[in-house]
Amino acid sequence: MGESTVARARRLPEELLHESVDGAWPFIRTVRHLAFATESWVGRCLLGDPSPWHPLSRPWDRMRPRPGVPHDRDARPPLEEALALRREATAMMRRVVDGLTDVQLDSRTEPLVGPGRPDEGETFPLRECLLAVLDEEWRGAAPHVRRA
Repeated sequence: MGESTVARARRLPEELLHESVDGAWPFIRTVRHLAFATESWVGRCLLGDPSPWHPLSRPWDRMRPRPGVPHDRDARPPLEEALALRREATAMMRRVVDGLTDVQLDSRTEPLVGPGRPDEGETFPLRECLLAVLDEEWRGAAPHVRRA
């Protein structure tokens, strides 16, 4: 989600940022979910943190509650708090990507520890983890960019 989309969101009344438009997730819910996706695929899978999530991070709607995973569907954080959460997740992603080599991209993660998403015991190619984040970014940002 680009700077122009965020700038437009900052000009809107806070309550509109929590409303769905044309069936798309509300802006702040999307920001919270993008943080969750990055925390899951980068923090959990690539960095090995068994519980990388911020309490305001938001999994997808059909995910059942899991121990240690945030699940507050009713939270309505202010825009700047949600954006700070996303900036932290994005910074984590950048730190990982900046240090990767082609050889590392083709390696696999260690088996995941503890409950969460992705599931305990799973392993993934590093490249797949990064592509999962990019896919979430594209899917999450597209409706909001079109409206901007």
